[in-house]
Amino acid sequence: MVNKTKKRKSGFLSGQGFAVFIFLLGAMVTFVIAPTSAAKSTMIQESQEIDALLFDYIEPGTQVVISGVLEGNPAVEGDFVTIAPLIWTVNQEFANGAWLEGGKFVPELNVIAGSGTIPTAQGVNPAFSGRLHEVKDSLEGQPVNGDRWVRGFYNGDTVTIIGETTADGKLRPNEIYGGNREQMVDELSRPSRVWRWIGFGIMASGVGTGLLVSRRRRERERQRQMAM
Repeated sequence: MVNKTKKRKSGFLSGQGFAVFIFLLGAMVTFVIAPTSAAKSTMIQESQEIDALLFDYIEPGTQVVISGVLEGNPAVEGDFVTIAPLIWTVNQEFANGAWLEGGKFVPELNVIAGSGTIPTAQGVNPAFSGRLHEVKDSLEGQPVNGDRWVRGFYNGDTVTIIGETTADGKLRPNEIYGGNREQMVDELSRPSRVWRWIGFGIMASGVGTGLLVSRRRRERERQRQMAM
């Protein structure tokens, strides 16, 4: 009898422990992972809207976010004013291929923001995201070794740039997003919303598991008392 009682208690504690683990996992996803993934979108959302007039008064080395339209920039390839080409490279040993970076080129650009122009410094290796123009050598079928997939921006595109101001009054871009600030914030915050709902779902599963374990224990106790 004592051994059976110990087994029942052990099973109950194991079940409740598992429920607590699930709940804590959901809490971590909801309150740790989701806010972390939303940090960048929050930074952009809370940053001040910068136009060309205000940009002239910002101290060098300050991180800013600007939105504007690319205008008056010389083309570097076709209609592209900045490019990030990928090249299909075949590994002869394993007879497979992959798209590899083929020399991103981000020259100085002019961005119309408000009533004036914000010049950018030549980018070292800024990230490209959002809505980009794309041109592929291979439009259909399997690409062949050396095929290029060029992505980038045209004059007339609305872009949002995250970067740092330079001593010579320019913006050195760290990321160029194809779209306005609101679109960038929405795209960046989408994964956070998904993580938050996943976390809530996991927490609810933990609560449900705990309630189920408690209910089954009460039912077994009632059946045991009725059998005595």
